[in-house]
Amino acid sequence: MSLREVGKTRRRTRILEAARECIHAGGAENVSLKAIAKTAEVSVATLYNLFGSKEAILVALLLYSIESFQERRLASTSPASSDRDSSESPGQIDSLSDIAIEEFIADEFFYRELLKSLHQMESRVHLNGVVGFCLDLGEPIVQRMVDAGELMGLVSPRVLSHQIFMSFVHAVQLWSSGITSSAQFRTQIAHSQCLLLAGVATERYRTKLHARLRELDAEMLVFSEQQPVSPAADTITPSPTQLNTPTAPGAIR
Repeated sequence: MSLREVGKTRRRTRILEAARECIHAGGAENVSLKAIAKTAEVSVATLYNLFGSKEAILVALLLYSIESFQERRLASTSPASSDRDSSESPGQIDSLSDIAIEEFIADEFFYRELLKSLHQMESRVHLNGVVGFCLDLGEPIVQRMVDAGELMGLVSPRVLSHQIFMSFVHAVQLWSSGITSSAQFRTQIAHSQCLLLAGVATERYRTKLHARLRELDAEMLVFSEQQPVSPAADTITPSPTQLNTPTAPGAIR
């Protein structure tokens, strides 16, 4: 990487960190390009040159977060962690979704604001990179489960990854809109993933999933009695191309 590219990457990172700081200070809806530029100590023109719009900055900020989740997942992979019982969570104990949930809840205000703002965007074009990037991350995880004999090869890993991603998006929409609590958010995702995986699991792994489903089902029943769930807003729907062909994320490098 040339010095120019290194400098550009550093400026982009500084701008994203500034955008995060601004969201913490006043919410995503009230964030302006002028405020982000001031916090990042760059000109507004630099924001336009590197991103093009406030919406593009918010999308890049989500991608930046997802990349950090993936880096954390990879860093946590070790002989000690791989020996743990995979029945503790669908797929992998250190799966990307588990880490994302943990990070979302740890910084609840920021992620509720960011995700709610993205769901309310009039144009979803900017979000295509997020969808493709998430499918590219999920597909090899599902493939490893097939290779490990946990899942049958009834559906393509990318299609199953897509279904898991969409169930995650639905749960995120409910949570970011304040319809569900953080506890409900965590349980809903685990429950939907178990349901999806149980349909294509081998007999050995299906037994573990069924045991986990009984626990989660009891939690879901308690939540349903506490608060009725309202329909979520329109979800982000991947295009057929994204399901068939890995998509370059166009994320921060």
